[in-house]
Amino acid sequence: MKRLILFFVLAIFVFSLQSVSAKEEGTAKGNKIIGKATSIIDEVMKDPESRIPKSIFQKCEAIAVFPNVLKASFIFGGQFGEGLIIAKDDAGNWKSPLFFTMSGGSFGFQIGAKSMDIIFFFMTKDGIKALLNEKTTLGMDLAVAIGEVGDVRDADIDLLLQAEIISYAKAKGLFAGISVKGCAITYAEKFSQSYYDQEISKRDVLLGESNLKNPKKVKDLIKTLDKYSK
Repeated sequence: MKRLILFFVLAIFVFSLQSVSAKEEGTAKGNKIIGKATSIIDEVMKDPESRIPKSIFQKCEAIAVFPNVLKASFIFGGQFGEGLIIAKDDAGNWKSPLFFTMSGGSFGFQIGAKSMDIIFFFMTKDGIKALLNEKTTLGMDLAVAIGEVGDVRDADIDLLLQAEIISYAKAKGLFAGISVKGCAITYAEKFSQSYYDQEISKRDVLLGESNLKNPKKVKDLIKTLDKYSK
């Protein structure tokens, strides 16, 4: 009997250690992605030649940032990356980001780089609603427009603002709009829940009222986004 009790005590102890380890791993991984996303946005907006028109930040419903998307082929298909999507509430305030993966498809930004940083602006609520599906394919489920950078004519900006999604990429120090086709975006549910250490409703966070407590890295991201969208 004592051996049986000892076995259960040890099993509970090992399980608790594994749970703590998974939580710490999720936090570290999430903070790394959020930190990179914050840096990418700041670097892009500080360079006059690569700067995204501020009106896109102001008018968008959500932003997706996928740092260091790896290319399995330098010419055709085969991308994979992990990133985040952060949406606005009805008052235009940024909520908590959730984590997503991006895979497959092809990009028109082919300059021999092994990896690139990707930014998507979701310009409509319908675009965000599409993310509630198990998988969303850009260029098929949602139309994607190639973004403009630097000094953009008002007429061109007005045209961009009518798009469902506006896409950009940075590779080898070059930042520009990018064409996207067949790229699948999938919600990383376990990763998101591990980072916030709680159950999460994807619908509530993206389209409703989020009750998530924002860690410091998230607050830094929101502060940076406010700088360019307010």
